[in-house]
Amino acid sequence: MFTAVTEGHVSLEKNQISIAQEIEIPGSVDYEVGNLDFVGSLVIGGSVTSGFQVVARGGVKIGGSVERHAHVVAGGDVLVGDTIRCGREHAYVRAEGSIEAGTIDNSFIQSRQDIHVSHEIVRSKIKCRGALRAARADVRGSDIEAVGGMELGNVGSEGEVANTLTVGITLEDTKRLNALLAKVAKLNEGKEAIFQSYERKYAELLKDRSALDALTPEERKEFEAAKHEAAQRQDTINDKINDLRKEITLLEDEVAEERDRVVAIAGKIHPPVTINVRETSWLLRNQKEAVTFFEDTRNERIDTCPYEEGALKARASARDGAASGAATDTSPYGLAKRLSSVPANDRQAIDEAISEGLKAIKQKRYQAPDVYAGVGAVFCKAIQARDNQAERMAFAKKAIGILQQGLDKDRLHAQVISTMGLVHDVMGQHGKAYEYHKQASEIIGKLANKGEASTIYARKGGSLAAVARVLQEKE
Repeated sequence: MFTAVTEGHVSLEKNQISIAQEIEIPGSVDYEVGNLDFVGSLVIGGSVTSGFQVVARGGVKIGGSVERHAHVVAGGDVLVGDTIRCGREHAYVRAEGSIEAGTIDNSFIQSRQDIHVSHEIVRSKIKCRGALRAARADVRGSDIEAVGGMELGNVGSEGEVANTLTVGITLEDTKRLNALLAKVAKLNEGKEAIFQSYERKYAELLKDRSALDALTPEERKEFEAAKHEAAQRQDTINDKINDLRKEITLLEDEVAEERDRVVAIAGKIHPPVTINVRETSWLLRNQKEAVTFFEDTRNERIDTCPYEEGALKARASARDGAASGAATDTSPYGLAKRLSSVPANDRQAIDEAISEGLKAIKQKRYQAPDVYAGVGAVFCKAIQARDNQAERMAFAKKAIGILQQGLDKDRLHAQVISTMGLVHDVMGQHGKAYEYHKQASEIIGKLANKGEASTIYARKGGSLAAVARVLQEKE
């Protein structure tokens, strides 16, 4: 009896047992071969013909095409020498690795990494977590989602067949993030309702200690039971909110990594074409040529610049260089992000960041709401790092003045308003802080701007909990 130490195709040749990690099929996958399901990799010399299925834990290399109603699923890469035309209804090509093909025609394609197409994409639905690299391919009548960005040849045709191009975050991820944020908002509203109900019922007792002392034993018991029940219900909601915030953080971290993704078009664009960069959309109604679409994060809109060959790679390199410290992002967003990330326990770094922020907002270029919010956040860390009450008050006064300048620039900027609340929070003025956070969360809802929503909702909930603690201490 023999026991294999690895998985694969077992064969016996010349009295020797061997296990192959790769199987080669010289011809096509058809009625003679049947469906394939293999733990390793597959090399198919011909095509996967109509109605057949190929599954491999490793990669799949196909010399010909993937025909209509065929399925190909791979744990590695999928390489197709000719055309994928499997259909969009009940067939697909799916890979944990990358996918490469000459043409994708009327097909549903999914990849966890990049997709490479050399000739054309027609009437297809494509989703990939990496980039779509098809700088010489024409795209017509297709819906493409590429988290890592895309580089295409010509898009659309004079027949006005619609195309949708989405980068930076898939529509499913957007819906999921919005749903999670909506759940957190609803739970926070529930917490607020519990507190307000408790406060209304026992308002006089909470304000007047002598009234509390005058309660009969039965009334006192009822009061304590109501307080305990309210606290338990809030704790249950807090647990649910914390679980949701973990999901939100993981998703937002993934989204943040894709901030600089672009749609780069080497050739002509024939409308109508919908461009989605993260959560911002642009319906293109006029013909354009050789242009790159990217997200203007400061103004929350899509902007353009002239196309350059290798645009996708160039922007990715610039982003990676900045992440590694090779370059500093000098944009208002970059400055705001740098200020907000200063360690809370490093007073020297905090003071240097305050100095940098104050100098920056004297320049018109940096007089943007997110920069004011970033400076305000650093001041909050400075307040927390001080023990002297006079120093804390001086920093708070300065922070409020700076944030007020930001509000004068943009009255509807939720992050500035919420940072104003944060200043009051660190000073222990939780009631006033809650009003600012509440106003900010209402603006977030009206503008449907979910990028900062979870932070603002969290601050609002924190202020509400602090108010509840203060009221309980008064008892």
